[in-house]
Amino acid sequence: MSRLTHSFLALSLAGWLLTSVGADDRGRPADPSVEVKADWNDLPGVDGKTHSLKDIKTRFVAVAFLANQCALCQFQEEELNRITEEYRDKGVTVVGISVSTRPEDRLSKVIERTGTAPLKFPYLHDASQEIGRTLRVSCTPTVLLLDEERKVIYRGALNDDGTPIKKHYLREALEDSLAGRPVAVPKTRAIGCGIRYD
Repeated sequence: MSRLTHSFLALSLAGWLLTSVGADDRGRPADPSVEVKADWNDLPGVDGKTHSLKDIKTRFVAVAFLANQCALCQFQEEELNRITEEYRDKGVTVVGISVSTRPEDRLSKVIERTGTAPLKFPYLHDASQEIGRTLRVSCTPTVLLLDEERKVIYRGALNDDGTPIKKHYLREALEDSLAGRPVAVPKTRAIGCGIRYD
């Protein structure tokens, strides 16, 4: 994507993109600094299958909270595809999850859109919104990195959303974790589209 195209995208989103939404800015869900453990069961995916966290056996799981109608999420899907391919053999699984209940975010709409641009990672939908509340996520895209105990060791932005990208927050967290180091920057500010919880 060219710098001009990216700039146009940013301007076109200005009316409805929340340009400074952090994981704790809306007061809903609760304080994200509290340590939480992830879990989900039998969530439907765009592949027609159901998915549970317990079935993922890799050391680390990167969970990206996405929304079909959020153009910033669509822009970041390409980077998530790259991370999926580059880290698959290093013990990392990438999973996308939507908890949006907007009509345009229904699973059927996601399947329709991604049919022409296949994703290389599972993309799931949680109509109950339970996983979003549990993990205290309030905007998309928000990325969380889970350790071997499925506790959150990084949360925030995927990267700096630049063209080209200069700050690779998730990649840096992955490199620290794979090297056995504590994540140097465990939290960044997620910027994107607010999640409406029912």
